[in-house]
Amino acid sequence: MAFHPVQTAFLFLIVQLLYDATGAQTCHNDVTLTQAEPNTTIYMPNYYDSRFPPTPYTCTWRLPAPEGYKVRLTLRDVDTTMRETLTVYSRESTQGSYTMALTGALNYPIAPLISQRTGFYLKYNNAARRRDGRGFLADVSLTEEMQNPGPGSCGGKIVLSKKEPVVDIRAPYSSSGVTVPLLPKPLGQASCRWVVEAPRKKRVKITWNKVDTKNEAIIVYDRRAIQSSSRAIKLKGQVNWGLAPFISSTNAILFGLEREGALEVGNGFHVTVEITDEVVMPYSCGGTYFLDESEMPTLNISSPYYNKPETNGSIITCWWYLNAPAGKQIRLEIQDTDTTPFETLKIFDGRSDSSKIPLEFLYGEEKRRLLVSTEGGMLVNLEDRRMFGRNGRGFTLTASVSDDFSWNLYETHPSCGQVVYLDHEQPRYEFSSLNFPSTAPNIGYSCFWTFHSPPNTQLILDLPYVHPVTQSFGVEQDGIQLLEMENIPFPVANRLQTGNNQSEVLFSGGEYSNLLQGGFLAVMTFVPKGFTNWTSGEIFTECGGVLNLNEDLPTLTITTPSYPLLTGAFHSCAWVIRAPAGSNVDVTFCDLSINAPGSVSVFDGPDLRQMMFQKSGSEVPTPVTTATNVAIVQYESRGGTVGRGAKFVVRDSSFKTNIDPCTLEETSDEVLTTPVTDRRTVSEIKKDDDQPTESGSGVTVVCDSTHMTVYLNRSLFAPDIDPMTLRFKDESCFGFHHDADQIALSTRYDKCKTQKEYNDDYIIYSNTVEYSHAILIPGTLITRDKKQIVIQTRCQLNRRQTLSSLPTNVVEDANEISETGYPKFLLDLQRFTDSSFTQPLNETSSVVPNQRLFYAVNLTTDPGFVFYIEDCWATPSSDPLDKQQQSLISSGCEADETLTMYTNIRSSLRPFSFEVSTLSAGSEQIYVHCEAVICYENAVNSRCSRGCLKSNPNRGRREVNEMDIDQDFNSIPHVVSRGPVYLTRSDTVPSALGGEGHGSEVSGVNGLKQTLISVLGVVVGLVVVIVVLRQIIAR
Repeated sequence: MAFHPVQTAFLFLIVQLLYDATGAQTCHNDVTLTQAEPNTTIYMPNYYDSRFPPTPYTCTWRLPAPEGYKVRLTLRDVDTTMRETLTVYSRESTQGSYTMALTGALNYPIAPLISQRTGFYLKYNNAARRRDGRGFLADVSLTEEMQNPGPGSCGGKIVLSKKEPVVDIRAPYSSSGVTVPLLPKPLGQASCRWVVEAPRKKRVKITWNKVDTKNEAIIVYDRRAIQSSSRAIKLKGQVNWGLAPFISSTNAILFGLEREGALEVGNGFHVTVEITDEVVMPYSCGGTYFLDESEMPTLNISSPYYNKPETNGSIITCWWYLNAPAGKQIRLEIQDTDTTPFETLKIFDGRSDSSKIPLEFLYGEEKRRLLVSTEGGMLVNLEDRRMFGRNGRGFTLTASVSDDFSWNLYETHPSCGQVVYLDHEQPRYEFSSLNFPSTAPNIGYSCFWTFHSPPNTQLILDLPYVHPVTQSFGVEQDGIQLLEMENIPFPVANRLQTGNNQSEVLFSGGEYSNLLQGGFLAVMTFVPKGFTNWTSGEIFTECGGVLNLNEDLPTLTITTPSYPLLTGAFHSCAWVIRAPAGSNVDVTFCDLSINAPGSVSVFDGPDLRQMMFQKSGSEVPTPVTTATNVAIVQYESRGGTVGRGAKFVVRDSSFKTNIDPCTLEETSDEVLTTPVTDRRTVSEIKKDDDQPTESGSGVTVVCDSTHMTVYLNRSLFAPDIDPMTLRFKDESCFGFHHDADQIALSTRYDKCKTQKEYNDDYIIYSNTVEYSHAILIPGTLITRDKKQIVIQTRCQLNRRQTLSSLPTNVVEDANEISETGYPKFLLDLQRFTDSSFTQPLNETSSVVPNQRLFYAVNLTTDPGFVFYIEDCWATPSSDPLDKQQQSLISSGCEADETLTMYTNIRSSLRPFSFEVSTLSAGSEQIYVHCEAVICYENAVNSRCSRGCLKSNPNRGRREVNEMDIDQDFNSIPHVVSRGPVYLTRSDTVPSALGGEGHGSEVSGVNGLKQTLISVLGVVVGLVVVIVVLRQIIAR
């Protein structure tokens, strides 16, 4: 029972008088109990004394019992701070686990504890420099009783027998069955451990009567001692949904109550332990099972709450250990998985999670997967990490006995992890992500493949298709991440050569609510150790790998992925370069253009401990030579990283040559070779002056109803050309990356200083593409020559051709659009009834001046792409280029005082409204046109991310520098149109409204058919592109 403080103080005074001679109050002591003196009292120094030692300290008491006796320990008073702990061990030393650990002020009684061995060992630890409580006081006595701990106990040994086959265990503070009241000072915390032992060849069964904890957890070990490989259950919170009983695999368990974190405790727990012969309990949480082909060939395992309606209010973790007979393996077939993002199913190859060979971590909804162990068993772990909120169904799977893992050599294995041993009979393994090649909703996972090949071989990973849009794909070897990819905007291929016969592949799914797009397809094979199939003259473009330099391959040129233009994807590549023993590695950078947070780093040695330098920006690093025969070049590009990337050359330092590794030109000792970004002269791209350039010459012009787009082959320029150095007459209109082979420029016919001419049959639009390029004199910083290319471009459009035969960007009714580097998308301009933008308005209607009209541009495409309205305008005719215009939106800014732009409607919708203008005298109809661009969602410098580009009247140009916009992440502009809307100036509606021909609004192309003489037309002849080459010598 608990004593009143006055009673406790009085008791302490008597104890001091009677027992000072025993020395029991000293800090370190062996307390000897005998039949003559079977009782004593122990207490901490300075008990009930406000004075306190200035430093932390520890005290211990060893309480042995004479032969034939046990020690009874009765705690009379425990009142300490939360930084003082009293720990009781069930033997005479700290070896093994403790039985009881108490912290804080215990305002509830704890039943006496009787030793099951020869005595107790007490340890008091004070980690504080102050104390608010009294300390502790305990009675110690000898007894001959042999009994199990009763209600209100905190730990001890429970021996089940025929005489006492069933025992109840409760938390010490819940023995009364009522909630512990809130007290003025923090409530003390008790950690208790009970060892429950049944007779030999029997098992222990735990029945859950009540679990209602807060910051304390219940942990069950399927052994009598604490081992990570014997954890079975961890519970926390309110478990009131009928948790199935637990069956041990041996005759003993350890049942623990552990305090965690904060001080608040719940109502405790109440369980019943009993002797049983049962082996398997359906829907039980955790357990150890030994499968064999005769008695237990298969085993069905389900989450404890599988298909239960609601299982919230609790945190639950279960461990199932599946063991196969000698020489056999465990085959695991997962039938169903349905969990929330806070529930994770983990599967390990091996009988413990310390095997460090995980196969998969997954959550979400997925069915039908097959895994086979290689370590003679598997560990299945379910972890629910959230106390409140609905759970999913959980999972259900079947385990069975199997022979070693084998596979079909030429069949793709969609899986989530596997340990694979390749050999000469099975030399290849083809595998893919679970969702390949389709999308998969509402699933997140981490899948691990571990590959082994025979000695003196090395693994080769071929990736014919890898497209981790919402996932991450990585390859690791010897603790070095050779490759990692995320947010790749389009599928890529890669071939990764490892350096030894073991490698790990990780594929991790994205957010739970996202669609998992793309995925990967891979083939793992092996080759003799030291094998390489690259030549010195070949540029190595793969992301990462282990590369061996030798006599046949003394030097190698390497470029970063997508060089010379970064795509906004996340790449992490590590190239491990090995030279022969006794040699070194020269690393020379030829080009570097990587803005932070991207970087390139060089390390000396076989690991990442000795960094030589790390660089971002555009300054080419000085060549370096390693002190060892191994160099590691690591490259990272993250979201927002822009530039060209990097190009560098690695060389065996013993290979002597006077050839510049970047220019491949011969050098001498007197000439200093400085890396130059562009090494080609104008003679290499020279064309005959004044000759028309056809598409076969590397220049192609595509003309449609509203735009001129110029495509230029990269072969015309230096390999590392920056597309932004190509411009139309207007300096703000520059080139962008189109694909690996071409650079593109695009303009509307009324933009970028495009000239317009007329004759009787055609409208001719013309512009000029200019390219200026400085050449450095090798070995100096002097600009010697300035090379300039001028390309004349023209589009001829037939004035009298109907629009129905025109190739056009004007979109009618959400036509599908395809553009290189982007998925197919649908653009649509709709008119709506009101500002809710929920009801499209397609019927015939008439409006009056100053009436408000509601329009919205809508995009339908794959996730990861957004769009932005650049310009919107109204015209009296169906011609988007009609000079008579009412400008509504210009450069993303409001251009009309009546315009209102709306947000927070839908992410795929860009709505706006405006009041009708008469446009001009006599106009009776209005067409609305909008020009939009598509962007990669996470590209920080795309047009979509920059918003309104206001004009500065003092400078005559935009305040936000368009040079900051990375056109490589934008589509070419596309125009969508809708109309007509009929304008009424009186109460009389035009008679045309009642005719059949005007039964609905026509959009885009259909409206334009009404115009017989149109500014737009098809391209009627070869587009003339004149390339004029001028050489300006500037000194």
